[in-house]
Amino acid sequence: MSFDFSTASDSTTDPLSYFSDRGEDYEKYRPIHPASAIDAIYVA
Repeated sequence: MSFDFSTASDSTTDPLSYFSDRGEDYEKYRPIHPASAIDAIYVA
């Protein structure tokens, strides 16, 4: 099974224009990791 991405409604040839208006959503909904989790990663 294959999918023809050129028929997708958000199809674009310019990746910059595709992602340029999504920064506010990323900032608003991105996860915030507890400092203890970050510390645990750096210690490992």
